[in-house]
Amino acid sequence: MTQPRRQLRRVARVIRRVLAALVCGLFVLFAVLVVSGRWEALPVLSGSMSPGMPTGSLAFAQREPVGDLVLHDVAVFHPPGQPRVIYLHRVIAIQQVGSQVVVRTKGDANPVPDPWVLHITSSTVYIVRYRVPDLGYVALWVHSKTGREVVLTVAGLLGLALVLLVLRDARRAANECSF
Repeated sequence: MTQPRRQLRRVARVIRRVLAALVCGLFVLFAVLVVSGRWEALPVLSGSMSPGMPTGSLAFAQREPVGDLVLHDVAVFHPPGQPRVIYLHRVIAIQQVGSQVVVRTKGDANPVPDPWVLHITSSTVYIVRYRVPDLGYVALWVHSKTGREVVLTVAGLLGLALVLLVLRDARRAANECSF
């Protein structure tokens, strides 16, 4: 093999490793932020926030002090009496009542405000900062039984492929040094 071709392969190998490290780093960073509770990733399951957040979007919400909540933010909350239901609706009114913050919300596509008033008793609230269209469908699928099995299988195969690539590169490097 010619020297320029060998150098080109080395450069390509370094680029592959750097890209793989960047992708892995981003996934790890995202996982740490979500596991730490600083961020949440939530699929948008209805059209109540269309067109800005259509059904199937993935919303990324950041935990902030309640004092940072302002009019027109999109907040993440449980409607009163429904602890298993999560809404992402726009804040249309904020009031301080004693030590509590009282909030009115409305879905952008809904003709009227939500029928409840939220009494925020915690010191923090999740506020939607980013959204990615259609990625929510992927998130829902990944959390299904089939999705988990596929993701774990693919992750295992990618891990195996990475190990094989490292072993192959080590063997090649050893062969190049033996001349």
